[in-house]
Amino acid sequence: MQVPTDSSTYFHVPSRNIAKPSSGERPPQYSTDSEKNLVYAFVPVRASSMEVIPRNLEKEVPEAKYHVSIRMNCFMPSSYITTIHLGTDELGQKLGLFEMGMIAAPSSVRIGGVTNNTAIALTQSGIWGSWFWHPARISEKYHLRWEFDKRPCICRAAYGSKAILARFTPAVSLEDALAELEVMPNGRELMDHILLSLLIIERKRLTPGRPETTKEIFN
Repeated sequence: MQVPTDSSTYFHVPSRNIAKPSSGERPPQYSTDSEKNLVYAFVPVRASSMEVIPRNLEKEVPEAKYHVSIRMNCFMPSSYITTIHLGTDELGQKLGLFEMGMIAAPSSVRIGGVTNNTAIALTQSGIWGSWFWHPARISEKYHLRWEFDKRPCICRAAYGSKAILARFTPAVSLEDALAELEVMPNGRELMDHILLSLLIIERKRLTPGRPETTKEIFN
């Protein structure tokens, strides 16, 4: 099993692109209480972006852990590219991106330096059942299973103990509170994969029509 290091991370990001905390500085994405579940809210900040912000930290104005932005494919305006950066804006380290929509090319997801066909990286069992996140060339340690047949939705480790790593509560209507993601202590190391897989699942889940009738136009 691959162990992430500065020169070889599970996202295969070159070491020169990895932000390292200064001496004595704690990375901002972790709580001082290692046993505490962290709750993140998905907060829209502009017409085409949102921030994933921790809710239960002690800071009065907590900084966003992730910045999620969407842009149109100018060569095919019916297809959109979602990009995830670490931090509060697009200047942070790019963690991954994926493109989905009405386009002839297969949907793809890029994780650091690794590109996967989305249909291979993420598979579904049953219409309302489980989703399995198992991108190629990524250690099985980061493979996930999402259960969307209940609310909140549950994310588990795909192998081993299959422990619960996170819970997701989607917003059902405009009047609802913001969508929330609760991450358990044992899910923090997998947070990047939890978020990326969740965003792809929600895009697929919220696409109108049935898979057998829309697969010809939606990649």
